[in-house]
Amino acid sequence: MIQIKMFSLLQRSVIQLNIKKFSTVVAQLKSNHRLFALHGFDADQTQTLIKYLEPLLKNDSLRTIESSLNAWKHNLHSSKEQQFQQKFVQTILEEEPRLLLLDGDSVQERIEQLKSLDLVRGSNDVWKLFLASPTGYFLQDWSELLKKYYYITFKVLPWLEPEIKTTFVNPLVLNPKVIELEYNVIKTRFLFAQRTGFQLHKQEIPNLNTLFLVPISEYIKIYAPYCTVEEFNALEKVNVHSIGEEDDRLFEELVSLAPKKRSKNNGNKSKSFINDNLRETYLLSDIKP
Repeated sequence: MIQIKMFSLLQRSVIQLNIKKFSTVVAQLKSNHRLFALHGFDADQTQTLIKYLEPLLKNDSLRTIESSLNAWKHNLHSSKEQQFQQKFVQTILEEEPRLLLLDGDSVQERIEQLKSLDLVRGSNDVWKLFLASPTGYFLQDWSELLKKYYYITFKVLPWLEPEIKTTFVNPLVLNPKVIELEYNVIKTRFLFAQRTGFQLHKQEIPNLNTLFLVPISEYIKIYAPYCTVEEFNALEKVNVHSIGEEDDRLFEELVSLAPKKRSKNNGNKSKSFINDNLRETYLLSDIKP
């Protein structure tokens, strides 16, 4: 009985200590206006940000946020300097406050990972993805992002026009929201367009925007004018369970084989984003380099 009471008192003390530490972190953030002001946040914006992040804060969150802000400042660059801070603050507040819970090392590592896929080549490219799809490129699980990237690079892009798949700029950079879609959505839309014989009767050049980002009704008008939304929905249901399973396994294997961290010595960059990844297509028997 005495042991139970002692354990209960100890447990209560730990909870009270954690609450005290948490309150201290919140108070430190609220009083540290200078830190946020250096990065373009005014007093009201700082309070709004802290209010959103409050349920997610930990004991070391102040240090994390400080290192995160410094890392973003170091890695982001815009040719329009006057609008830079305004858009940075706007993206954090309106799109993804959680970006500040990535410590500096995590920010740097994700940027290096994106560079390893040739999705970004400099701070301007990082800035574009930061504005267009912060969740998809910087907060999404890396394995999930990589699986989508491989599927689009080795299945979708070779099916598109040659000038699209070999352009200097990765089409995913031009259509950044695609990476936010679920893998099965990407796979279903591609297979449906491919299997309805679109390329035999194409009326316009296919692209990632019309293939993945337009509403279903518009997508069907472009890629399958003789099919119905119901037929697409039927394929979508089957697709989740059976269609393309072999491809799924192959791309999962590619993800498992991918290096966890990018080497600092990359050598010369190829002008085509796809060439650096052709070595991995040995797993994809239906795609030839």
